[in-house]
Amino acid sequence: MNLIDFYYYFNLFRDILILIQILFVLSLIFRRMKENVNTGLIIYGKFIFLTLVISFLLFFFKNTFPSLRPISYLVPNLILNDSFPSGHALFSFSYTFFVMPLSFRFFIFSLIISVLISIFSIISFSHFLIDIIFSIFLAIFIAIISQEILYFFHRFYVHYFKKKT
Repeated sequence: MNLIDFYYYFNLFRDILILIQILFVLSLIFRRMKENVNTGLIIYGKFIFLTLVISFLLFFFKNTFPSLRPISYLVPNLILNDSFPSGHALFSFSYTFFVMPLSFRFFIFSLIISVLISIFSIISFSHFLIDIIFSIFLAIFIAIISQEILYFFHRFYVHYFKKKT
């Protein structure tokens, strides 16, 4: 197996892992929706909001700070300059911190998947260690900020639909 095939197989494996993680997060959301529809819809809205924020920030950072992937240094004809930050690690750790207040068991499972994705990103020469570390810190920052923004708007939702006495 040559280096390019190795790179593509590990990238496929990372994609499968993040898909498994997304499916588990959605199953947790729909389980909450089964218990209480309003709570489930609010959690689903938070999930969609988080995904949009991550997508926007990832697009911003990859276009503002282009950097070569490690495999581009090893294979001269392959020029990939979208290494910083790691999108897989950013999505994975953001979903991990999203699940943390909902279910500890899913949090541990999601954390294991996130660590595996990060390790496979480094092993497959897709990212440098600094790309992964920055993605983890950015995921923590996104989790804190998005929770504060959503709690701010949730406050208006609660007051708007509160029963009048």
